[in-house]
Amino acid sequence: MAKSGDDGGRRDHGPGTADEARIRDRLARLGRRLSKAKSAHAPERNDTGSASGFGYAMRMAIDMVAGIVVGGAIGWFLDQWLGTEPILLLLVGALGLAAGFMNVARTYRAMVAEAKTARNGQGESERERGEDLPAGSLYDDDD
Repeated sequence: MAKSGDDGGRRDHGPGTADEARIRDRLARLGRRLSKAKSAHAPERNDTGSASGFGYAMRMAIDMVAGIVVGGAIGWFLDQWLGTEPILLLLVGALGLAAGFMNVARTYRAMVAEAKTARNGQGESERERGEDLPAGSLYDDDD
């Protein structure tokens, strides 16, 4: 039988004991070490807001398909309504195709402008470093 004051060999660890202070200190040091290790191994982010090449390719593809589909759908509905099958389908579909090409050209111009801005923002250009540019390169200004 245990006495009323006997806790069976266990110590009463209150919230302010030295053991908890050591544990909190070790946890804080471990947290700092983990943060340092994560930042050392984290990939560098390019936060310039530029889209990736894959993003531009997907946008161009969607612009082209959307132009054709919307133009074709409008032409088909007009043909059904006016009874002029397939004339308006072909005409408005061709307009949709032209709109798709215009959107792709607009996206390409924006991509080239962004690449030039990024290149100029990085310091000297390839030409200033003495590097030759391949013909038809994205950065080739000699049009």
